[in-house]
Amino acid sequence: MRHLGAVIGTPEYKQTYLEKKVSEWCSRIKTLSKIALSNPQAAYSAYTIGEQHKYTYFLRTISNITDVLKPLDDIIDNEFIPALFGCNISTIERDILALPVKHGGLGLRIFSEISNDSYQASLVATAPLKNMITRQLTTLPDIKEVAEARKTLTSSY
Repeated sequence: MRHLGAVIGTPEYKQTYLEKKVSEWCSRIKTLSKIALSNPQAAYSAYTIGEQHKYTYFLRTISNITDVLKPLDDIIDNEFIPALFGCNISTIERDILALPVKHGGLGLRIFSEISNDSYQASLVATAPLKNMITRQLTTLPDIKEVAEARKTLTSSY
């Protein structure tokens, strides 16, 4: 079943649910690719401001989905990015485009490469809140727990 937009259940159900989601996302990227041929800036904005954030939620909430995201990466690499630039790009150029804008890239993430890191980072970052909820506390998490989670995140990710 769905739980706050993520999925819980048997591995088979999880796989089926995610494959359906990825198929929907691929269809949307194909549409954006057509738009990018005549309006690349609008397509880029729609993708970076709207579409790609839908995927990052799943990266943070569902573990081990790297293989399921591969078709999405393929559509982005082989259709969307060539439509944006009017040509194919190399693997090195793709890696550069995946960098955040502040580091000289365009923020066009490679989802199959970051899925497990995002999930693990989410677990670490939310650990103090999870502990508070499971203990049914009515106060905020201990500042030491939050500081430890931050320290772990900055050193690991």
